[in-house]
Amino acid sequence: MPDVDPSKLIVILTQFLGKETLTVDIILLVVILFCIIMSAFFSATETVMSSSSVLRLHTLADEKVKGARKAIALAENFDKTVTAILIGNNIVNIGASTISGYIFARVVPNASVAGIISTAVMT
Repeated sequence: MPDVDPSKLIVILTQFLGKETLTVDIILLVVILFCIIMSAFFSATETVMSSSSVLRLHTLADEKVKGARKAIALAENFDKTVTAILIGNNIVNIGASTISGYIFARVVPNASVAGIISTAVMT
């Protein structure tokens, strides 16, 4: 594969798409990346909350481990905690999928194909 100079690639994309469009696309890609990172955070938090032991958390609190008391409060309100986590995860996943659909709809001429590609990429 030939070496590609990133500055030349940016110049080509700018000429092809226009400077404003390229800037908007970069911002949208950064937002998608942020949404994916936040989705991973919410998923990891849900896993931790589901697998944590309240007895173990009380032991950690007795040992004065930082954050143990807050973790106990969250674990004792498990339903509310998991509900908040799932709502946050849904918001960032819907946001990422919506932005992805918008980007693919602009790039792929056929709307049905754009929807399928967007769904496949974001799933």
